[in-house]
Amino acid sequence: MTIFKKFQNFDLKEFIDKKEEIYGKIPLNNFDRLKSFDKNESSIVEIVINCISNHGQNFLNLTINVNLLLSCFRCLDSFDYNLTITDSYEIVRKNEPLEPHKIDNIKIELSAGFNLLEFIEDEILLSLPSSPKHEVDCIN
Repeated sequence: MTIFKKFQNFDLKEFIDKKEEIYGKIPLNNFDRLKSFDKNESSIVEIVINCISNHGQNFLNLTINVNLLLSCFRCLDSFDYNLTITDSYEIVRKNEPLEPHKIDNIKIELSAGFNLLEFIEDEILLSLPSSPKHEVDCIN
């Protein structure tokens, strides 16, 4: 079984129980919705994933680093965009009452067959700028 198949049917409960960590590099072309952002079909998504416990709650920490090819909305030229995401997500069990926490976070429901690849892809898409543009002024 390749690592990508394992990520599509990820055992989140086992990952939490074992306090595992993942350091990996995934080719961008393994993400169907991100293929158009691959500048030379060799871009890599670097990930670091671990789980911590804090006051009886489990949190999934995710760091993503990827270089994407975006189109500037001003001049329409392509440019490299380095995206780094670092976030923490609270793990909750299904039907568990949600209690307010001091930490402002997004909750992930603990369920069988969690699709980690799809989750990573979603986080990248949600983090893209709505109107990407060059950092320096370009032609209007």
